[in-house]
Amino acid sequence: MVERFVWQRFGLCLFLIPILTGLFWVLMTVVMALPDKPIREHILEDVDLLNVEYQSAFNGRKIDLFTECMGVTAGMAPLLQNEPKAVTVPVWPGCRAMQLGLAGKEAPMQVYYRYWHGYAVPGRVLLSVLPYADLRAVVFLVTAGLMIWLAVRLASLAGAGFAAAFFLPFLFVNFAGPLMLLTKAVAWWVLLGFSIWLAGKKRDQTHQPLMAFFLCGALTAYTDFLTTPALNAAIPAMVWWVAVRNKTAQPLRSVLWLLSFFALGYVGLWTAKFFLAAATLGPSVWVNIGEATSLRLRGGDSSPWRLVAILKNIVELKALWGPLTVIIFGVLPFVTKERRTRALVIWREGRAFLLLALTPILFMEILSAHSQVHGFFTHVNLLPLLIVSSLILFDQQAMVTQSPDA
Repeated sequence: MVERFVWQRFGLCLFLIPILTGLFWVLMTVVMALPDKPIREHILEDVDLLNVEYQSAFNGRKIDLFTECMGVTAGMAPLLQNEPKAVTVPVWPGCRAMQLGLAGKEAPMQVYYRYWHGYAVPGRVLLSVLPYADLRAVVFLVTAGLMIWLAVRLASLAGAGFAAAFFLPFLFVNFAGPLMLLTKAVAWWVLLGFSIWLAGKKRDQTHQPLMAFFLCGALTAYTDFLTTPALNAAIPAMVWWVAVRNKTAQPLRSVLWLLSFFALGYVGLWTAKFFLAAATLGPSVWVNIGEATSLRLRGGDSSPWRLVAILKNIVELKALWGPLTVIIFGVLPFVTKERRTRALVIWREGRAFLLLALTPILFMEILSAHSQVHGFFTHVNLLPLLIVSSLILFDQQAMVTQSPDA
């Protein structure tokens, strides 16, 4: 019965991939048709906020303005008349090129067809009516509001102590990007939105939310700029596990099915974008896609050694946050016999939760070259594992383990 349900949902997802592809393309077509003039004026009004490629944020961490400059002006760079911007997405690569382009001067540009750039759907709409500084205010309010909402839902689901332990590690990773930058925030809205739904919705627990994870994966492919996509699978699934841990007979299988359906949505919709690009620009795009994939796996100047990406991402926690993170989440949860016993409980009865915590780290290691270069934001993939340590430290491990008689 369960297997039949799963395969029915799998077939439905395959049917939905072309439908979502069409919907995503229509949404991008609509927002790309919005006039560029007011967007240009609203960016120029606060262009001093985008005058360097990387900048320190309110918490002392580095934020990625290079990508933000590309993102807020996506579709505005010059393009051949018959090429649809919704597919090709011409960009100015970086803040210097963006400022030259906005000033009407000659500037380097490129077509960035490998991504959907779905963050432009809310971004271009908001920038049509708001200055860029106000866009940042909207980003902060939405992201912070969703975080607070999730914390309240988790407190209702598993107690205030669990919610506090769950969110404590957020302070130690670079969460400034999703609170400040459109290109980092929109994918987090997907992450937080699905987590809120999973933490609060009463459902038939005998059926897994497979379609929800498929849609989460699809929306992640639409909105994420290859920042931390595996986080969008892990965090909602961890929330789901807390809600159902004693109501599922095959925890590891259940978790693997959820991750598989997320991957189906993520890979399926990203691949669909490749086919749209090939249909528009010709088969040569596959060569570019292959080269870009190779570069992000283990290309460029990255080290070929295993685990180097993880080590470099730990180093990206920097001089203050790095030692604090190691002490609080790497040492304190294991210094007493009682705490080590808590860790063993998770190992024995919460392996499904632990698997989810390790999934983003595995993804970070697979995309080793990308993670080595962009460690200042990909190190957020460590967050789920830090959550596990935080739960051990604050004696909240019971909320992520499955009772032996479940």
